[in-house]
Amino acid sequence: MRIILSQRFPLGRFHANPWKAFTFDDPYGEWPPSPWRLLRGIIARSHQIEREQPEIGTFQRETLSHAFCASTLSWQLPEFSWRGPGLRQYQPTEFKKVPAAAKEPGQMTYNTTKVQDNFWLTANPAPQLFWILEADENLWTPEILDHLDACIARMTYFGRAESITEISRLTTDACDINANCFLRVQRTAKTVPVLCPRADASLEQIQFTTDDKAVADASSPPGGVWLFAERPALSKRIPQLTRKSARELPPVQMMQFALGGRVFPPEQSWIRVTERFRGSVLKELAKNITGEPQAQFHKLTPKEQSLFSLMTGKATDNLPLSNHAHTSFFLIPDADGKPTRLVCYRQIPFTSQEQEAMLAASERSIAWEYGSDDWQLRLVPLHVETLLPKAITGTAKTWESITHYVPSRHVLRRNGKPKAGSDIPSQIGRDLDHLKLSPAIVTIVGDVETNPVRWVKVHCPQRIREGQTNDIKRGYRLRLEFERPVQGPIALGHSSHFGLGLFVPVA
Repeated sequence: MRIILSQRFPLGRFHANPWKAFTFDDPYGEWPPSPWRLLRGIIARSHQIEREQPEIGTFQRETLSHAFCASTLSWQLPEFSWRGPGLRQYQPTEFKKVPAAAKEPGQMTYNTTKVQDNFWLTANPAPQLFWILEADENLWTPEILDHLDACIARMTYFGRAESITEISRLTTDACDINANCFLRVQRTAKTVPVLCPRADASLEQIQFTTDDKAVADASSPPGGVWLFAERPALSKRIPQLTRKSARELPPVQMMQFALGGRVFPPEQSWIRVTERFRGSVLKELAKNITGEPQAQFHKLTPKEQSLFSLMTGKATDNLPLSNHAHTSFFLIPDADGKPTRLVCYRQIPFTSQEQEAMLAASERSIAWEYGSDDWQLRLVPLHVETLLPKAITGTAKTWESITHYVPSRHVLRRNGKPKAGSDIPSQIGRDLDHLKLSPAIVTIVGDVETNPVRWVKVHCPQRIREGQTNDIKRGYRLRLEFERPVQGPIALGHSSHFGLGLFVPVA
């Protein structure tokens, strides 16, 4: 006879330590859950039923415990389960006078101590843990099964009180449920100890409390035996939650995200933030197309990649688009010069699928440098109506750059002399003409002392990374004065779609 109990932890955590193990001495927690713990929990609920139904008594508990102990037990553990980080919580200890040295009677209260809380995590949505009991049909009669169902239906927590649980017996055919964790007598390097009831354990032994001398002085409780279980290997495939929109998102031209972090990147490294966010967006789009959690955008077919050419800026032949109509990623600084707003802008509105991909990508932290967790930024989506910190979409005659402008061509020759037709005003004129904007008077803002020319990182496409070039170029601060007011956003020069060469109107 095969009996299967289905157990869930709605909060995704199982808090427990092996029997008689101090939490600081055992940082690994208990996994799989011990049959000894389950049997004692069932018997405890049987006493609760006795208060509700006086006809339930010792006889029912003895027959139930005998059937459980005589059964062979195994588990089907969730595929994704791992040891969680230890928490430390304050717990009450001694009831005493506070403060203890006071001459007058002080307040009586519990003293507290910080206790480590070890637990195991199960991936959400919370998967089921299956207990598989196999025994002779004569042991588990319909009356015992009914009593078992009534007991486990009343179990609200399992282990410590933080382990909220739901447990029930499967009454339908469950031939697809197979054990992946078994009990063994011999210990190996890959097994963990699990406390189980002996086949001849009595009800009195199962109900012993920790205050009993027979329990306090024993390495295992009377009626219990240590067996060993080998946990299944953790799957390398990490589960991903697919974001499902309740409705189709309306098309928008701009999406905004607030940036937060402990250490913000210097201006010359801002492009790493926009590059990596764009890469996360493309990965989310690839996952939506293929349905695979580890999908990569560059592994899609050319036809699939062409569906998002306005996001990548590349045509089917992997060449850049010539009309600059693809998505731009801007970092906007605050008054202190820290990048606190990420703006995604495109003349052609974003589709609902693209918006969902950007929202999913914002759930990942962005590391602008490696070596410390402090060098990570978090993104928080903002409402589409949120005001921009700087009016990059405004209208004005005069514009100044808030991120350094990097010319697309080298300004100087190898010998250090100016290259004909490649000076800053000439290149700005070509950039404005390419964007169908009127000519403007170009002024380099500041001098060497107040605003020196900086070296900033630029975006290097994959197709040219193997060439002899570098990703650090000279950047300039500029002012543009148009004859008539023009409307932004205005982004010019090298890596303008990744936040460089961004201008704001000047009153």
